[in-house]
Amino acid sequence: MSNLLANLREFGQDHALFGPGTRLVVAVSGGPDSLAMLHGLAALRAELHFTLQVAHLNHGLRGAEATADADFVAAIAQQWGLPCTIMTVDVAALAQEHSLNLYAAGRAARYALFAQIATTAPGAQAVAVAHTADDQAETVLMHLLRGAGPAGLSGMRPVLHWGEWQQFGKPLPMPTSINSPAPQLIRPLLSTTRQEIMQYCALHGLTPCNDPANADTQHLRSRVRHTLIPQLIEYNPQIVAALGRTAEISAQQEDFLAAMLEQAWADLVIVAPHSVAFAREAWNTLHPVLQSAALRRAYLLVGGSDTLALVDLERARAAAQLRVGKRVELPGGVTVTVIRTGFVFGPTPHTGTVQHKT
Repeated sequence: MSNLLANLREFGQDHALFGPGTRLVVAVSGGPDSLAMLHGLAALRAELHFTLQVAHLNHGLRGAEATADADFVAAIAQQWGLPCTIMTVDVAALAQEHSLNLYAAGRAARYALFAQIATTAPGAQAVAVAHTADDQAETVLMHLLRGAGPAGLSGMRPVLHWGEWQQFGKPLPMPTSINSPAPQLIRPLLSTTRQEIMQYCALHGLTPCNDPANADTQHLRSRVRHTLIPQLIEYNPQIVAALGRTAEISAQQEDFLAAMLEQAWADLVIVAPHSVAFAREAWNTLHPVLQSAALRRAYLLVGGSDTLALVDLERARAAAQLRVGKRVELPGGVTVTVIRTGFVFGPTPHTGTVQHKT
């Protein structure tokens, strides 16, 4: 049996994803990774008793080529007897409207589409995206180059719950009414290498689409993929597997940290619809690692839309030592305000805000 099929079966069984009445929404770009994933899932659906729904987003950036990719995905879905939803979004206009780069706008548009389908399709339990072991290695390296800690070195998680992955679609409107249980985001190919994907496509006569953007070394990920990893292979031929283990170990540490934070959370904060207030006394007893985790959680709870970099994290931490009434503005429209009993995370006021430099 192909490693890909074995990996898909094992993933589904480990996470209880398959069974009568279960539907998986499969994100398909037409490239080799997503095409192989769709083919493998289609091959297992009768045996493991689940159904599939194909989702494809035309970003409107490559003209006739992008239209051809969408037509290809639609034809494959029809050929394999699968329902298919295709949407076209002007990602360039979306980026301009929301002051995003093209990558961020495209990502938001894709996940907004996935969320729309997953929260309306009967029985939809998860959205499957085709990130591979090589994608995981690239992500870990990119985070390492930026100076990430354990959270960044965790890379991509194999399973994300609704409350986590719905953030990917912002700033676009996201569904508020969801299926029960809420759909997860799954990455069933994280243990499958790109080489295995290509071998699977060749074995089954699959001819995927080619996105020239993947070879554009103007993008950091492409430079990591085509330049850095080949150089690292000279030092460690198993670098992709090694970075995957790093991600797994870091993820375990993050899970432990999350459990510790959960124990402290009730005494540490008061959560309101648009604010998170920290109690200074409880804050001062926390280890700095837990303090950082608490700040990141509060930032997301009040709608922070950016990745909270280390410099901003330290500025938020320093707010605890400022005088009452001082404010520290963070990226993504969040402000930390010092109060008598501690400090509060909330939306940045539109007027009258003075940024405090620390």
